[in-house]
Amino acid sequence: MRMNISLAARPATQPWAGAGAAPFVSWPILVWAFTLLMLAKGGTFLSDPDTFWHIEAGRWIIQHGQVPVVDPFSHSMPGAAWTAHEWLAEIIFAKVHEIAGWNGLVVLIAVLVSATLAGMTRFLLRYLQPVHALIFVALATGMLRSHLLARPHILVVPIVALWLAALVSARDREAGPPWQVIPLMVLWANLHGSFTFGLALAGAMALEAMLAGGRAAWFHEAKRWCLFVGLATLAAMVTPSHIEGLLFTLHVASLGSVLAHIGEWRSPDFQQFYVFEVWLLLLLLTALSGRLKIPLIRAVIIIGMVHLSLKHSRYMAVTGLVMPFLLAAPFARHWYASKKLGDDQGAVDRIFEALAPPANRIGAVVVGALSVAALAAVLALGKFLPPPTYSPEAALQSLRESGVSGPLFNSYGFGGYLIFHRVPVFIDGRADMYGEAFVDRYAEAIQVKAAEGLTSLLDEYRIEATMLTAESPAAVLLDHLAGWRRIHADDVAVVHVRGPSNAGR
Repeated sequence: MRMNISLAARPATQPWAGAGAAPFVSWPILVWAFTLLMLAKGGTFLSDPDTFWHIEAGRWIIQHGQVPVVDPFSHSMPGAAWTAHEWLAEIIFAKVHEIAGWNGLVVLIAVLVSATLAGMTRFLLRYLQPVHALIFVALATGMLRSHLLARPHILVVPIVALWLAALVSARDREAGPPWQVIPLMVLWANLHGSFTFGLALAGAMALEAMLAGGRAAWFHEAKRWCLFVGLATLAAMVTPSHIEGLLFTLHVASLGSVLAHIGEWRSPDFQQFYVFEVWLLLLLLTALSGRLKIPLIRAVIIIGMVHLSLKHSRYMAVTGLVMPFLLAAPFARHWYASKKLGDDQGAVDRIFEALAPPANRIGAVVVGALSVAALAAVLALGKFLPPPTYSPEAALQSLRESGVSGPLFNSYGFGGYLIFHRVPVFIDGRADMYGEAFVDRYAEAIQVKAAEGLTSLLDEYRIEATMLTAESPAAVLLDHLAGWRRIHADDVAVVHVRGPSNAGR
């Protein structure tokens, strides 16, 4: 028996289904303009220490004309193998920073995310009434904001949306695989390691097609969709790291206790407000009320995404981006099942519907020109800088003035800044390279689980200076250790160097 999970475009009873004049502006254009205006304020885009080392990695690649295969930035892991799987994103970041500074990175993020949300709006309007489409987009925006950072993943946000839109559209039309998006996988795989998630989604859509086709069509659907997944997988290996890039996700998943030391890999603390909670409760409400029935494979994907979001807070943003595409058709099919759209519309409904068709050229040009002017103003007048929390400028200056040039022991969050300023580091955000044993030992030392843990680490690596956060237990202990003296302290960082004891001060 054939399982019909298809859904055509929005019902023909909608006002724009027939001929009519295009509006001056449309909902996608308004979403673009509004989110661009909000995001161009900068927010917390630069509030991540990894941004620094990504830029420096891009500089290194440009300077040397090759992608590094061993670590060039730390003194603690000489010759360690390093898979720079985000090399293309790092080149882009380095070039944008070189040309337009930190303002340029803010503008880049604002443009990419706004364009993605506008495209999502246009996709959703194929299935949903404008008010519902806008609610979906608002929830997605709120969830995305939790991870809008100047890091490589931000460059693949529009690629994820395009990939999903193509896959889901093909399935909802019961069409074959969207062969035209396979080249996107080459770009995705060279920008960010999340491309394996895209392959997994393609595999899920392949399984959905095979189950929906029934016994008679099973082999036909399996043949063409498995070929699509296979070609996408081959495209994903067109990278400097080849098959190692495919295995990177497994490597990260195997890091174990390392992930517990990194904020974005911890579970979300729901004592704080998260839009994800609102989204989850609304999903449960509509499902339990019988107004939403989700096909089996999509339900499995959604459950998997919810699990990942509850386990690792970083996945809330991914869930916000993915779910509107997966839920649009099931929501429309069941929510509108008992309604005749277009009947008894109020004035507000008619206004919302009137802005659903694509805008005319004049409106698009006007909004485009205003957007360019606004972005130019941000580039010229913006004064965006990474927060002092991860930028120990005064501490680095004090260290350089001290004349100490030996190995440095640093806080995890300072690693990116130090790499950016060409200082060899003890540790930085590349936990996948340092490995579980090294990171666990570092964490125990920095938290002073045992005093000898810190001192043995400093001696083993012949550390001559330390640069630690002001509240670090290790920094407090160093004040009382023989052979160490404090040379700098502020609200951001404390610097100690080997020298006369501080005891008794």
